[in-house]
Amino acid sequence: MKKLGLVFMLLVPFFMQAQTTHKGIKFENVKSWESILSQAKAAQKYVFVDCYATWCGPCKYMSENVFTIDRVGQFYNENFICVKVQLDSTKDDNEETKSFYADASAINKKYKIQVFPTYLIFSSEGELVHRFVGSMGDTLFMKKGKESLMPSTQYYVIKKKFSKSLSDSAFLRRLTISAWSLNEDYSEYAKAYIATQNSMFTKANVDFINKITRSTIDTGFKLVLNNQGKYDEMIGNGKANSFIVDIIVNEEFEKIFSVKGDKKLTKTIEERLKKVYPKQAKEAIAILKVSLYSELKDWKHYKTAISYFMKVYGAKITTSSQLNEFAWNVFDHIDDQSTLKEALKWSKKSFSGTNLQDPAVMDTYANLLYKLGRTQEAIDFETKVLKLAPDNDKTSYQETIGKMKKGEKTWTE
Repeated sequence: MKKLGLVFMLLVPFFMQAQTTHKGIKFENVKSWESILSQAKAAQKYVFVDCYATWCGPCKYMSENVFTIDRVGQFYNENFICVKVQLDSTKDDNEETKSFYADASAINKKYKIQVFPTYLIFSSEGELVHRFVGSMGDTLFMKKGKESLMPSTQYYVIKKKFSKSLSDSAFLRRLTISAWSLNEDYSEYAKAYIATQNSMFTKANVDFINKITRSTIDTGFKLVLNNQGKYDEMIGNGKANSFIVDIIVNEEFEKIFSVKGDKKLTKTIEERLKKVYPKQAKEAIAILKVSLYSELKDWKHYKTAISYFMKVYGAKITTSSQLNEFAWNVFDHIDDQSTLKEALKWSKKSFSGTNLQDPAVMDTYANLLYKLGRTQEAIDFETKVLKLAPDNDKTSYQETIGKMKKGEKTWTE
């Protein structure tokens, strides 16, 4: 009896350890797409497909930190046949992955995977009913999984009901946002939703416009461009102008970097902007130059561009992160004393007038003081920054103080 009891005692820890091992999502071994669909049909389950690439950081995050969670695994294993589909190829791919190359390529081509990770949901009959994208926490991932099971929230299911739901504003709004979140063309749905509204300049509808508007050809952009006063009345004076300028700048920036050869803001582009957007063109061109020269690391022209922009439009900039970015670029790459003094003002504004106590933002101010030759002030201020910094981030500030005391450069050579 004693011996038997001892054996049981030895087994208890092992049993308890086995019980607490993370199960996570069970991904099936894939022989072919047809075999997966046959398995789903036999089990009467949906198919969850994780479309990923080996180089994709967000994909790795999901595999290591979300798919491995017990409750996530329990839910997805109970409701889906789960499959991983690798959409790139590497020299290290195993035989199973290689055998699925043709099916993976067909899935990629048919369902136009443009974002990694993309999750495709198929019915047990093999019909695509839903998709969602991106890395996320386990709570949101569970929520998305539950939505994938309900016809009322399955994107491709509700999409089929569009033509019969042109008077259902709630449905049209939901469909528009779903299409937007998947990078699909949502313009037709947005127009249909707008047609159901007495006014697009309510708080809810302005939020809707802000969410779905990405480019100058979007319906939301045209609404704001043609109704700037109404937009400002709802969320604040000057907000319409900022909305318009931001979209113009982002769009033009992408266009410049999408063409081969030199990346530059040509006179042709400037003249076109002045003609199409006479009220916003000057500001858009000014910030576009700042963004362009920063991206190209052309600090000589950046100095001129940022000095002009901040002199003319700087009062509008209240975002701490943007002010800090401008100030840090000047500190790190420009030696002109007058420009450094201006950047010091922007930096101080980035953490003044609020309860903001961000060490990374305040560190810029200390470094600017140092580069301007105000060494003791810089050391004293960086010491304050050090005290505010979290323990795991103190080393870099300690090193900066050390360099300041030795008279060494703290900026890029």
